[in-house]
Amino acid sequence: MSDKALILNEIQGHLGFSKDADFARHLGVTPQTLSNWKSRGTFDINIVYTKCLFINPHWLITGEGQMLKNQLKNEYTPPENPRIDFVSDTEINTTPTPKTVKLSPKTGEKLSPTLSPTDENCKICDQKERVIQALEEVIKTQKMTILALRETMDHLGGDTKKQAG
Repeated sequence: MSDKALILNEIQGHLGFSKDADFARHLGVTPQTLSNWKSRGTFDINIVYTKCLFINPHWLITGEGQMLKNQLKNEYTPPENPRIDFVSDTEINTTPTPKTVKLSPKTGEKLSPTLSPTDENCKICDQKERVIQALEEVIKTQKMTILALRETMDHLGGDTKKQAG
C-alpha cells in the first residue's frame, strides 16, 4: 500500500467511516474515484483538504509529522464547517421598530398597528448584512488556509508555480 493510500485510510479512520463509500460521499467523490486514488497511490489534495480542514497540510502532503492541526503548537485552525444561518424576518433580533398607527377616517378610532414598508426594508438589509459578514469570515478563513498550504509547500522546497505547470 502506498503512502497516499495510508494517508487516506488514516483520515477515513479518524472520521469513523468504516466503508469507503461513506468516506467518498464525505469527500464529494464517487466510490470509484476513491478506489482509484487508493490503488494508484494518489489523491486530489484540494478536495481532501477542503473537506478535512482539521488535517495538518504538511502531513497531508508528506505523511510526516502530526496528522491533526490541533496537535501542533501556534498554528491557526479554521472552523471545520463555517455556518451561515439564514433567518426569517420574525427571527431577526433587533430593537423594536416604531409602528405606524392608522386612524379610521370615519370614526377616528385607532386601527391595528402595522409596520411601514421602510421598517421591513431595514430588516432585510440587516439580514443581508449578517450574511455578508458571515461570508467575509469564510473568505478570511479560506485565505488563511491557502497561506498555510503555500507555507507548507515552500517549507518542502517546492515551487508551487513550477509544480502546477
